[in-house]
Amino acid sequence: SLLLVISLLLIPITLVQKNIWKESKSIISELVRLEPTNPLYLNSLGLEFFKEGNYGQAEKFYRFALYFAPTYHKAYFNLAGLAFKKRELGKALEYIDQALAIEPNYEQGIMFKKFLENEEKQ
Repeated sequence: SLLLVISLLLIPITLVQKNIWKESKSIISELVRLEPTNPLYLNSLGLEFFKEGNYGQAEKFYRFALYFAPTYHKAYFNLAGLAFKKRELGKALEYIDQALAIEPNYEQGIMFKKFLENEEKQ
């Protein structure tokens, strides 16, 4: 049973790495159906929508992840990325600050914050 869960978690990651997003999205959607309150699955589905350019759905699933796990820093990180994509730098910085307030040593967040601050200066 634990092996099955681990396998189900690794399959989407592998598929995403190979850019087989359609299949990955299908698997992640099924995981969300099975565990609709799991923030990892909700956030992952948001990422799939983001890759498709469906930013409204992406934001919805990031927010669902935060609804069920308010301290899930990766959802804040992804909201920051979404805000940046929309050229809302102030909002992106707010979200990245929220992610870093939860997880101060989050390396991707630290790097993204530096990037955003540099973008804001230009």
